[in-house]
Amino acid sequence: SGPVPSLHSLACLVYQRSRNWDCSRRITMCRTTGKLQAPTSDAYDPAPDLSLAKIRAVIPKHCFQKSAFRSTMYLLQDLAIIGALYYMRPWFCFAWWSPLRLLWWNMVGFFGWCLFVVGHDCGHGTYSNNETLNFLIGHIAHTPLLVPFTGWQASHRKHHMNHNHVENDHSWKPLPFVTYKEFMADPLSRIFRCSYGMLLVFPIYLLSHTGMPG
Repeated sequence: SGPVPSLHSLACLVYQRSRNWDCSRRITMCRTTGKLQAPTSDAYDPAPDLSLAKIRAVIPKHCFQKSAFRSTMYLLQDLAIIGALYYMRPWFCFAWWSPLRLLWWNMVGFFGWCLFVVGHDCGHGTYSNNETLNFLIGHIAHTPLLVPFTGWQASHRKHHMNHNHVENDHSWKPLPFVTYKEFMADPLSRIFRCSYGMLLVFPIYLLSHTGMPG
């Protein structure tokens, strides 16, 4: 079996069965009705015949089956590759001018991201059916990346509760151009926004956005 198709492509598949729609344009969800919407040439055309249940029905059943064994194999694979890359670091980073240093950085970064994804799945409860195991593995996966798992989990849940909301989604909050110019005009803001200052700001951000109603 191949990779699981994206939600957007699956929505296109369902929607095209009843309408001729250009799938290069994105589907959105109406916040008032909770129904998925598909854009027309000049406006969004509500799609009452398209629902999340229909999209879920298109996804193969095995994609919803959790396997702690398979998940752990991915975790061990990522840790082993990262360990091997650090073992081979002297061959890549033998000097500050080594062109292989950039290659090593990218490979470690890629598999570090893979490790983050394992922790991400733990936060969503899809690593396994055991909440305690998800909690433990989430810490194991995120600790090497200096990501506090519990704080990130609460922050990430808050993000999904307000997904793509311009005002409430703190993970994606576009700035007006005037505000951006004012922000970038401040040297201190540039230091903390565009430099290693983020290493300090990121944990503070997670610790300050974990309050959840209820």
